Amino acid sequence: MNMLSKELTNRIYRFRGYSLKSINELLYGELFFASPDELNDPYDARVSYLFKADTGKYNRLLEEVIKSLPLINAPVSLLNCAKYLSKTDLTYEELIEAISNGEFKILVHTSFAESENPEAIGLTEIFIRQLINGIHQRAGRNIYLTCFSKSYKEPIMWSHYADNHNGYCLIFKPYDNQILQNPVGKAYNRRDININEKFTGSHAIKYGIQPVKYTKKLKHLNGFSNFNAHIYGRGASKVNAKKIWSEYMKVPTIKHDKWKYEEELRIIDYTHWSPEYFNANGPMKRLIVERIFYYDRTQLSGICFGSKMSAGNKQEIIGIIRSMRESLFRESNQCLPIFLFYDAVQNRKEYAIHLKPTLGLDTNNIDFEISDYQKKSEEYLKYRSIAKRQNSKDVLVHSHYLD
Repeated sequence: MNMLSKELTNRIYRFRGYSLKSINELLYGELFFASPDELNDPYDARVSYLFKADTGKYNRLLEEVIKSLPLINAPVSLLNCAKYLSKTDLTYEELIEAISNGEFKILVHTSFAESENPEAIGLTEIFIRQLINGIHQRAGRNIYLTCFSKSYKEPIMWSHYADNHNGYCLIFKPYDNQILQNPVGKAYNRRDININEKFTGSHAIKYGIQPVKYTKKLKHLNGFSNFNAHIYGRGASKVNAKKIWSEYMKVPTIKHDKWKYEEELRIIDYTHWSPEYFNANGPMKRLIVERIFYYDRTQLSGICFGSKMSAGNKQEIIGIIRSMRESLFRESNQCLPIFLFYDAVQNRKEYAIHLKPTLGLDTNNIDFEISDYQKKSEEYLKYRSIAKRQNSKDVLVHSHYLD
């Protein structure tokens, strides 16, 4: 393997169409975390909870909601309501639909009326609202993720995610299988973070890269496992909570077998395990600005231009990268990793895309011809060695490139 081919070793790829949005992401080093309903597969990253037909569990759930209501001055039996819900196994969405329909509402109203509680109509409305909110809070999930691929070679990926080969592909170099936060820029805008603070070391956010596994069968999780031991059953205290969490974490890493060609990798944000806000339709999504992650831009090691991309658009992106690296050059004191631009080339002998390197930016952010790659690579290693010996954060902000 020659030195130039090493530039594509242990890399991950992110396909983008050419647009103002993607250019903005490139300029500021942004990754956007999408919610399940923003993905192109309606099954993707959705936690498929299944509530088994169990009258006892439903009855205990309804009893707990009753206890939370005001103005209850007589015992209420909701056993008929529990039997109605346990006629068959229900998904999370089907359970909400069953509770919301008129037949269930009549059963609840009848139970309140027969127990001689005043304001039966008002109590019915409050009860159903509380029940739905409780289920949303415990079983409603929004997992946020952003996607990459192991390979640049699949033409279908260029068609689907790079605007029919008119877009481009970002090439990232992971560090310890992670995408790191920009150490001198804005943080990922979570509510618990001061977005104007600089983050380095243990305070920085690090997202591990997870491979997607492909299957032909949809796996369901036990919906009642999210509720307390009384509702789930007296044996619930023996349930391994770690196992339940592990099964939940696998959800966004599993897709149907038909998507196997993507060779997908993901970084995933699980911090919305219990939704902070929800309404009658379910958990509310985070604002877009709260789902932007500013990555360490030294991990962006190259860009490949689609085979149909215009010369003007290529020059626009090259200019953006030069500008972005100029700021990094000042921060890292002349120890930038080499950056390469490539053209995607259709292989006429096989159904695959190959990459042809066309231009490089050296450790001083100066253009160089690909024929000078060996010399420029040695120059970078020399600067890196000097910075490593000095071992000063003032000399090298992005210290993981010393390893």
